[in-house]
Parts: sequence; structure tokens; C-alpha cells
Amino acid sequence: KVELDWDLTPWIERKMNIKLFEQNKKRIEACVACLRDTLAFCDWRVPLETLWSPEYDVCIEDTPEERELCTKEMGVVDDIGNSVTGAFYSIKDSDGLSGCPGLPF
Repeated sequence: KVELDWDLTPWIERKMNIKLFEQNKKRIEACVACLRDTLAFCDWRVPLETLWSPEYDVCIEDTPEERELCTKEMGVVDDIGNSVTGAFYSIKDSDGLSGCPGLPF
């Protein structure tokens, strides 16, 4: 009798996350394209969670008004009650284009 004991968790997680990873790559590409065009990108994925859809990933004007709209409190809070807002990405920020790869998935 042969008994095998393998942890399949990493394989299953990889299969489940590959779709999210590919979707996030497209989001990063969209963010970079916006910043290269001297526009900005507002990431609504975290505050909107399941209500988020790819249509929200669009370029916006890189203005203080758009930054304020993106990052203002909307009444969304995390598990410990902290406000969750959109994340504003701009070429004018200190991290510039290098901020886009940090988009959460």
C-alpha cells in the first residue's frame, strides 16, 4: 500500500488567482498608459470591492479637483472602522509610473 500526502493548497490558489493576476496586469497597463499621457488614474477597486468593474479603470484629468474627488471619504470603512478611499496615481507624484505596479488585486 502506497500512501501519498501532498499539500495541494499552492496549486489550487494559483489556479484561483491566475484570473485575478491577469486582470490586475491589465489594470497596471491602464494606469501606466494614463500617466504616460500626462493624465491620472483613480483606483476604486479597494473601496468598491465586489461592486468594482473594469469600466471604472479609466484615465482622468490630473488636477487637484480630480485628486480630491478620488480620495474623498465616501462612507466606506474597513474592518476596524478606518475610512477607505480611492487611490490617486499621477506622474506628478514622487513615485510616478513606479506606483502603478502597486495596484492591489
